[in-house]
Amino acid sequence: MRLIHFFCAIALALMPLTAYTQQYKNGGDLVINTTDVVTLSGKAVPDKLNGEKIYDPSFMVTPPAFPARDTNLHFYIVNALRDEFSKLPDGNYNFDISNVVVNKEGRIVYCTYRGVESALPKKRRVMVPDETQVLIENKLTSVLKNAPAMMPARKNAASVPFVIASLPPKACIQVKNHVARVF
Repeated sequence: MRLIHFFCAIALALMPLTAYTQQYKNGGDLVINTTDVVTLSGKAVPDKLNGEKIYDPSFMVTPPAFPARDTNLHFYIVNALRDEFSKLPDGNYNFDISNVVVNKEGRIVYCTYRGVESALPKKRRVMVPDETQVLIENKLTSVLKNAPAMMPARKNAASVPFVIASLPPKACIQVKNHVARVF
């Protein structure tokens, strides 16, 4: 178990911000709600939603809260994708979602998704088939679109748009005999 954590930590430390598997090129921005307009203004992190400032943890804002007491957004997503992860070849993988934008109603409208990537060094990396990447991305889009509304972020008692820069910890997925374990 510690060896798996070690490989995941090394892979995450070495992973560039624009990492994709060599085969999969669709990873990137996922627009969950097409009625909202997210603006990046030349930055890597979204800064406006429908023309309004998007707040982040650096501001004195109460962040959005997932409605279920026994889970959070990260675990909700990972558990909803467990069947899709089980379709991966045996190996250890990283799953990275960042820049999750939550609107004033507590709905997820946008995120950056970089696909599923082998947690091993490049020379020993297991390639994820494109069709599996697309299957996971499509399920992720559906899961985020149908996620329960969160308690929206608040500033001075008013609901405000908010960006969750990263869903820590980045998921490390272990697949063995088509059974996925996420930790």
